Amino acid sequence: MAVVEQAPGTISVAIATNALYARHATITLFSLCQNNPAESMNLYVLCAGLDAASRRNIEESLSEFDHARVSFIDVDDSLLHGLETGFQGRRDRTNYFRLLLPQLLGEVTDKIVYLDSDVVVVGEIRSLWDQVIDEYYFAAVENPWHRLAGRHSRVGLEADAPYFNSGLMLLNLKKMQNVDQVRRIARIKADEQLRLMRGSDMDLLNAMFKTGWLKLEPKWNVNNTHLFLVEFYMESRMESAEYLFTDSPRAICAAVANPSIIHFTGLPKPWESSCAHPLKGLYWLYHEQTRWRGTPMLKGHSLISLRERLIRLFIGIQRLIPLRIKNWMVAKAYREPGAR
Repeated sequence: MAVVEQAPGTISVAIATNALYARHATITLFSLCQNNPAESMNLYVLCAGLDAASRRNIEESLSEFDHARVSFIDVDDSLLHGLETGFQGRRDRTNYFRLLLPQLLGEVTDKIVYLDSDVVVVGEIRSLWDQVIDEYYFAAVENPWHRLAGRHSRVGLEADAPYFNSGLMLLNLKKMQNVDQVRRIARIKADEQLRLMRGSDMDLLNAMFKTGWLKLEPKWNVNNTHLFLVEFYMESRMESAEYLFTDSPRAICAAVANPSIIHFTGLPKPWESSCAHPLKGLYWLYHEQTRWRGTPMLKGHSLISLRERLIRLFIGIQRLIPLRIKNWMVAKAYREPGAR
């Protein structure tokens, strides 16, 4: 593993990918570099089984940015001690590579920004990097959840406690070197009482780090639920919605109006034809400036496409729908299959 020396003031950023997600990881890093032209950055690509063509596309796509240096780190799967595959099988074990950052890069930098590969960076990140996290394991953005999703109870959180989204994390590698995350995660996954979603690292991390993390402004990780709250409920009705979050409605609205990082959570993704995300055009804006340009959009599932169209229709007429009906509609969407 060859990594570049960390100079003072340099921002360190890590991303994990395999061959399936290499294109999307490239778009994430390209958007980061293009929107932070004055920042010296070291970019670390954690990978396993990444083919030569994908590596070349990543390197050549970022070659125009003199202020960014790319290092590929081939991760030994055995370091994960047999953890099962990743969330919904989309990225296999790469989903857990962030757990290894303290031992992989702890001697290079004291902290690092971790980004998921379904993210685009549209603002500066210097003010994120300058967050003081000496007393915390990491900093992250709260993820709102509908109460029927059961995420809080599943990981042992009280309803008024924040649940973080792990797609953007500012990690204190120095402090986290004292935590054997992999072994602790493996023990949590074996606890049947927690009823953890199979393969989801985010539930697992929230179960492990109930405290000891710093909550960031939502603009640093604007996800689909933030957009849904703003579009479907509006600021004046958010607090009456059936959602669990501690950010103020005003803060969420401000983040959606002026995001720094956009996270395309859930399905479908912006590279799929069924995606109706209002900001998916930003993904393609950066996509067509990289070596992946011209790669076609993936065909989306027809049922997902129908669902997305219905959601956009409901959002379009949301001012005509009473709040109690809105809550009922969303609750129906979250209800477990077979539940009444």
